[in-house]
Amino acid sequence: MMDDIIIKVNQGQLRGVCEKNLNGINFIAFRGVPYAKPPVGNLRFKDPEPLESWSGIRDAVAFSDRCAQQDWLTREIVGSDDCLYLNIYTPNLNPSVPKAVMVWIHGGAFIFGSGEDDMYGPDYLIEKDVVLVTINYRLGIFGNCFILIFLFD
Repeated sequence: MMDDIIIKVNQGQLRGVCEKNLNGINFIAFRGVPYAKPPVGNLRFKDPEPLESWSGIRDAVAFSDRCAQQDWLTREIVGSDDCLYLNIYTPNLNPSVPKAVMVWIHGGAFIFGSGEDDMYGPDYLIEKDVVLVTINYRLGIFGNCFILIFLFD
């Protein structure tokens, strides 16, 4: 890690971090950026609700929890219901130079996976001047599982 980076978004301020990729190229990372209200309590089986603003500076330097899922090795349930977060990687914060944006939706048959996996990292795309966004989304019975679609009515 090198330096903290503070930006303003619609909901408040975020603290990210400047890092280097495997080839020593600088990039800026914002990890664990919320994109909806946490689907906990009464919101557990409901459609996501818009995120509310926050005061102060929100840390976006570490990954959030994975969405609840079964660990394929141990068969234990891992993760959290509070998991609707983005990870954003950008070569720089220069708004005058347009950049391609790639949003990566991880695989896993809608029952496992996460946007935090190292194999989805920004190392290659940063060198191509691409902004990478990876996401966590609800999985299995908490997500939009086609068998349980009636839960979201």
